[in-house]
Amino acid sequence: MPKLAINHPHGLGQEEAVERLKGRFSLIKEDYKDEISSLEEHWNESSMSFRLVTRGVTVTGDVSVEPSQVNVDVQLPLVAMLLKGKIESRIRQRLGEILA
Repeated sequence: MPKLAINHPHGLGQEEAVERLKGRFSLIKEDYKDEISSLEEHWNESSMSFRLVTRGVTVTGDVSVEPSQVNVDVQLPLVAMLLKGKIESRIRQRLGEILA
């Protein structure tokens, strides 16, 4: 399965970045209710794994929050590879908004 890796710097400190991401991630299903049929997140201190189903396609990934950087690794099914650029752009945009 192809992988999408994003590293996004921030200046918030690890604890604040984790809190912001936790708060925002819980709203994703509401924001994208027409696109996401299932969303699960599992936090373990400063790391999170997730699984979502959108339009019948399952996407999984991991997020790790470091003191000055957030790392996002997403496992993309082959069918989603056509949208890889759009997915990456949207993730980068959201991270920028959350971690500003």
